[in-house]
Amino acid sequence: MPSYFITGWYDSLLHETITVFNGWQANARTSDAREKTKLLIGPWSHQVSPWGKAQLGSNGEFEDRSFGPDAPGDAVAEHLRWYDTRLKNIDTGMDDEPPIKLFVMGANEWRFEKEWPLARTQWTDFYMSEDGGLSTEAPDNKGAISFDYDPNDPVPSWGAQYQSMDLTGPRDRSEIETRDDVLVFETDVLKEGIEVTGPIKATIFGSSDCVDTDFTAALIDVEPDGKAIILCEGICRARFRNGTDEPQLMNPGEVYEFTIDMWDTSNRFQPGHRIRMEVSSSNFPRYDRNLNSGGPIGYEGPEAIKVARNAVHVGGATPSRLILPVIPAR
Repeated sequence: MPSYFITGWYDSLLHETITVFNGWQANARTSDAREKTKLLIGPWSHQVSPWGKAQLGSNGEFEDRSFGPDAPGDAVAEHLRWYDTRLKNIDTGMDDEPPIKLFVMGANEWRFEKEWPLARTQWTDFYMSEDGGLSTEAPDNKGAISFDYDPNDPVPSWGAQYQSMDLTGPRDRSEIETRDDVLVFETDVLKEGIEVTGPIKATIFGSSDCVDTDFTAALIDVEPDGKAIILCEGICRARFRNGTDEPQLMNPGEVYEFTIDMWDTSNRFQPGHRIRMEVSSSNFPRYDRNLNSGGPIGYEGPEAIKVARNAVHVGGATPSRLILPVIPAR
């Protein structure tokens, strides 16, 4: 049967909702289900949702960012349209609309799309450099940036799709970015706006003096006043770099390639903003701490904890980079 999937850019179920929608479109048993299934994505979290303006605010406000008066939408009216169409055979116009309706944060506007990822996506590499730069031009020099990851003092979860009323959403990460174990890479101030809509990934070339560790990445929209608003994030456990069915510990000091799935977003980085990327080795308690010892996950005691000296390698044969789905202006 046709189905209507509703989620938010800061929803803890965002990634799986998009996966199921794509599966429905491609593999549902009837053409009716494949052609009439819908997806709605707003600037919401799992807890701060459009079910009432008292939650999101009449101007689409989270604590650290506002998405404008159109952000809440009218979820009840949208439900009624759907059920009027499906159950009462009333022509509400819904079946004539493209299958995806999404909210572009930053631009703070709704629009329709036909597929996910968008067919007109320009996949763009933003390369990390040793001096903290983030650019579409690969750095000339190869380098490495090291930091210590201590499982006794993990980087705290703060914002993004974390399922917590207090920690979720577009949080300002500027204080967390002052930590010694959080590497920051950013573009110059943007002279023109850039829309990023789609799946976000990072390729990190990393090494460690331990046999196992984690690498994390986060995409940040830096506002002119210095607020560092998180959009999405991801993590890769080193032993699972080739998949969870093929765990393999590292050789200390050897450089490995890690792919970090940072989920999905839609955001326009406005002129005067910067695109920033954070790299670290922990995001707790959203993800459990890697104790860096290589032992059985969940069965190690505090005596197994090791402080890892980790490094991110950039340039040359180790082009660590952020891969963004840039959407050209129409």
